[in-house]
Amino acid sequence: MAHIPDGILSLPVLVGGGIIAASGVALALRQLDDRAIPRMAILSAVFFAASLISVPVGPSSVHLLLSGVMGLFLGLGIFPAVLVALILQAVLFGFGGLTTLGVNTLNIALPGALVGMVLGPMIRRTDSPLWAGAIAAIGSVLACWRRGEWLPYRSGFHPQSLPP
Repeated sequence: MAHIPDGILSLPVLVGGGIIAASGVALALRQLDDRAIPRMAILSAVFFAASLISVPVGPSSVHLLLSGVMGLFLGLGIFPAVLVALILQAVLFGFGGLTTLGVNTLNIALPGALVGMVLGPMIRRTDSPLWAGAIAAIGSVLACWRRGEWLPYRSGFHPQSLPP
């Protein structure tokens, strides 16, 4: 799940998600190398365009996110890249919401950053492109598996409460 709209999550979840996302952005910007800026901008633009394709599911929607690939290429730089794209999507197209930017950024960027930190060194050490692709595929599946399912339940929203 991604692009959680405004009005679904409770204030403590919004504040906590915003604080963690802001910490991730600050840490990434502190470690940012000037040579990584074009790569971050291109992947942010690809994420922006790819995640505009959405399939409605309940009060939210499902999107192509590319967070595993972004995490492998950017590491922690995925946080500002996703944040910029989400701000543009919220302002220009009304996807997600401005109050949920922190939670949406965390929901998309954290699994990708973890995949990049865990699987990135393994992929770079591999001599075989076949093994590198297999490791990357496993990482992408793990990044998407059960992503964000805890957020709606944590905030008190349950899909069973939706009218038929």
